[in-house]
Amino acid sequence: MSKFTILGIISCIGALILIIFQAISSVMGTEAVWKNLTLVDIFEPEFFAWTDKVSWFGIEKMLDFLIAMPLFLLLLCIGILSLIIGGLFTK
Repeated sequence: MSKFTILGIISCIGALILIIFQAISSVMGTEAVWKNLTLVDIFEPEFFAWTDKVSWFGIEKMLDFLIAMPLFLLLLCIGILSLIIGGLFTK
């Protein structure tokens, strides 16, 4: 197994575990509201202030999209991409 395949499997498992824990926490809450975790929720917003200074051909919008994307979806996309890369470049 390549490192990309291992990274993909770990990332997909992490996304699944995150979905399960978010579902359990939303059921246990009194309001039963599903709250998606994002990178901004985990880290402070000032860590992402540098993305406003990037102005190369719309890269700022792509970075803002990735930062605001739900974390389980980001992990799942990284996992799928890593599995594809690991499948293409195996020995």
